[in-house]
Amino acid sequence: MINRFTNDLIKDIKINVPVKHFKYYDEQIIFNEGDKIPYVGIVEKGGVIIKSSTIDGYEFEIMSVGPGMLFGDMLALSDKNVLPGTIYTMRNTEIIYISKNNFKLFLETNKEFLSRYLKYISNMNIEKTYKIKLLGQPSIREKIFFFLKEEIKKTGSNTVKLHMSKEELASMMSLNRPSLSRELMRMRDEGLIEYDRNSITLLA
Repeated sequence: MINRFTNDLIKDIKINVPVKHFKYYDEQIIFNEGDKIPYVGIVEKGGVIIKSSTIDGYEFEIMSVGPGMLFGDMLALSDKNVLPGTIYTMRNTEIIYISKNNFKLFLETNKEFLSRYLKYISNMNIEKTYKIKLLGQPSIREKIFFFLKEEIKKTGSNTVKLHMSKEELASMMSLNRPSLSRELMRMRDEGLIEYDRNSITLLA
């Protein structure tokens, strides 16, 4: 689970570091893939989704960033400063932007922030490893099984509650919605799962 930054820590950042505060009321693109961005963003409210696309134009999700999470931080600390995906805001999103130099300075001078940030990026790397394993499954069915079994490990229940739409689940698996829906129907017909719009139950 991602270790998000608390409201108090974000407030401390806003007091001690020059920031720019933006509100986005509609879904929109704020940075395009290949852009060089001079800021680190911290989501205060709402969220952003980072997406890329295949050579045939199919769009897939790289990661989602919710309240208390950062984006652009790895680029700020890297020799490379080119975005690997396009960043979309969700509706009613609020973001504070910190310049790369001020972000680095705050890491150097604020021990609490540095400690929280190191824990944050460690958890993010765990999430990325999970995503690599998920996308590495050789078939749609195996991706679904992998997702279900990992969720069951967390809760101990064979019924997995979905905290996302089927479209978002498909995007997370780098699938299109119809392909995911067809495989779910096949698995249900074979007696492997039961599902509705809010949950999937593993039977086998």
